[in-house]
Amino acid sequence: MRLLRTAFWRWLFHGVMESTQRRSPVLLRRRDLYWFAVAFKPAWTDTDGMNPAQSPAELSAKKCVPCEGGVLGYSAAEVQTQVAALPLWRLTHLGTRIRRDWTLQNFRAAIKLLNTIAALAEQEQHHPDLHLEGYCSAWVEMYTHAIGGLSENDFVLAAKIDAISGNRQ
Repeated sequence: MRLLRTAFWRWLFHGVMESTQRRSPVLLRRRDLYWFAVAFKPAWTDTDGMNPAQSPAELSAKKCVPCEGGVLGYSAAEVQTQVAALPLWRLTHLGTRIRRDWTLQNFRAAIKLLNTIAALAEQEQHHPDLHLEGYCSAWVEMYTHAIGGLSENDFVLAAKIDAISGNRQ
């Protein structure tokens, strides 16, 4: 399966390179090509080689791996099974990001939580989008920016955030 994907990418990039050498007005970015490949992937590949959902404890034991775009994102089926294992998180942006919300007691508690998450993210070298709305509502949204979707790193960091923040909502 991986060989088929590699052959597809080579074919697709070869076509793009030829079109750019002819100075074609249509230039595609890697992210656009990735979403094109995801959108037109045959249905049978969703379960082929699918990773089973990992428990929060298994995810917390892992470290985030540096990603420069060469890593494959999770399929829609893998995302659904993994989000089910992390019940405090939900999917956003058509299943390409995960998000968790908190309503805290006051402004200081919200800032303390976001600072704790920021320190963890820096330690893991995987940086989520941190948001503070009002004075006590905080939320975190994650996706792997390099691939424009979800990877294992997002779920590893989500499990670690759950561990440090507890089950408070």
